[in-house]
Amino acid sequence: MTLVEFFRLPVLYSFFPCVFPNGARLLSFTGQCWCCNKDFGGPQPGPHQEFLRGEITHPIPKAYIVHAWAWCKDCDLMTPFHYHIHDDLTMTGRSPKTGEWARWRSRSWKDTVEADLQTFENFIWTSWDYLEDFVLSVFKYFKS
Repeated sequence: MTLVEFFRLPVLYSFFPCVFPNGARLLSFTGQCWCCNKDFGGPQPGPHQEFLRGEITHPIPKAYIVHAWAWCKDCDLMTPFHYHIHDDLTMTGRSPKTGEWARWRSRSWKDTVEADLQTFENFIWTSWDYLEDFVLSVFKYFKS
């Protein structure tokens, strides 16, 4: 696939959420570069979403099919993702490491919540650091 063809594909993030008839919800898809393991996609909007493109179809009620590619600018490598995601939120496809068919479980809700809390905590501390720097610079300005 060329980069021109790649950028003609829709951003994968635009297909979410995917809701199964049993109520299960697929909220995001994260792919990794084969070379450097950099993440693409995921649950948060942002510029990193531009580099995971493709389509998600729903041909049968019990599965969504992901055909996507991630382009890693750092490695100049296109990584393909062709998987079936089932209504129990397991995923089947060829293992990128062995090439054999495999089945994976999605991250548990506990892992997801812990990751979201860690992200939020990092945001709070970073925001506090910026606020502290700003307040100190204002004090220095008025002090001089």
